[in-house]
Amino acid sequence: MFGLFNNKRPKLTITAEDKKWVEDNLLWLGETYGFERVLKTPFIYPHYEEFPYNNLRKEEQFIPFFKKLCDIFGVNPKDIEVLTFCNDTTQWDEMIPNSKSAVKTNSKPRKITKHKLLITDDDFETIERTVAVVVYNLALFKLVKDGYHKKGANNEDDSLVVLTALFFGFGVFLANGNFLQKGRKKSIITTFPEQAIAYINALICYITNTEFEKVHKLLNKNTKLAFKQNYEYLKNTGDTVLDKATLNENITLNKLYELIDKLDAEKDYNALIVAWDEVLKIQNEEWEPWNNLGYAKLMLGRFEEAIKDFTQALYCDNCAAFPFNNRGFCRLQTDDLVSGYSDIVSSLNFDDSNSYVWRTLGIYYLLKHEYADALENLEQALTMDDSTDLIHFYLAKAYAAVGNTDKQQYHQQKSIELNETTDEFLKANRI
Repeated sequence: MFGLFNNKRPKLTITAEDKKWVEDNLLWLGETYGFERVLKTPFIYPHYEEFPYNNLRKEEQFIPFFKKLCDIFGVNPKDIEVLTFCNDTTQWDEMIPNSKSAVKTNSKPRKITKHKLLITDDDFETIERTVAVVVYNLALFKLVKDGYHKKGANNEDDSLVVLTALFFGFGVFLANGNFLQKGRKKSIITTFPEQAIAYINALICYITNTEFEKVHKLLNKNTKLAFKQNYEYLKNTGDTVLDKATLNENITLNKLYELIDKLDAEKDYNALIVAWDEVLKIQNEEWEPWNNLGYAKLMLGRFEEAIKDFTQALYCDNCAAFPFNNRGFCRLQTDDLVSGYSDIVSSLNFDDSNSYVWRTLGIYYLLKHEYADALENLEQALTMDDSTDLIHFYLAKAYAAVGNTDKQQYHQQKSIELNETTDEFLKANRI
């Protein structure tokens, strides 16, 4: 993916295409994990005060060292099996006792799902090398765990792993520790180009107003010159999309999304409407905020207003399954069964794995008094995902229609226990 030096811009050590990739994905990392962490700790430094260890081959030093790094990435050290290769015995050994998943000897071997972190003897050569190896693996594990990376990675996936490690503050370690030469033996952690690592470090230094010399003096010959070259380019031109306004917007969005998660758990739909309105002041070209604003209104029975928001979501992406389903639900509530059914079919065509659309299809048949089809689709939605919103509420309605009192009462009670509805929704609901 990453190319050679950019001849058109001799002061920049990566191409314009690669520069765009770096900045776009740094923005994505900021949106996903929060730029606050970068502004607070742009660089973690290889000082003894930070890592007071003189022999990480020793278990009593490696365990607190490893836990500290896991804490920075927000991952559980118990989910990772650390193995070290001993040159003398030519064997891989557990670095942390009892880190391996237990397998009963009298049963068939089962698949061990832990991430394996492999460290060779040579990787303990310097603290920078050890940190670089570990944080590369922790960045990979975090991306896999969070669903942003797949095994069998291509070059771009590997680039994202390195970028993530740098985003979490380990730019100096990756710059200095990636390449190791011991005698004639050479070893690298990643093929990610050093000139790209230099640019990312320079960019983080520039956008966080970190003192240039504080970072520059710690870099070894791998990237020292390229770091200076890139930093001077950025300082002289300001040529980056990651300006202060963009960073501030990103931080504001992260705070709003944290608030939204809290309000969503509390089912405070009025406050959610206010929060999504604030998001849309910054982020109004994507379908998700419009869809989520409409959904909060849906849960308050404001169906006509919600239809407008779902329609706006579809202007942003006319292949998005969720707003089609949600608009279909609201159209059923406003007696527009023809358009409602059309939206349901569109949603199914784009994504038939969504339990909500099968629930909505069940509601359509309930309105048509076709109770067998209504129950079939509602039960399918429940089987697919028993946390589907309003599923018990409408199953109670369907079982009441066919005279099954026991199941009607069961689902009514479940709906109440789960707090599925609001007073406003109950007043507006036409079924």
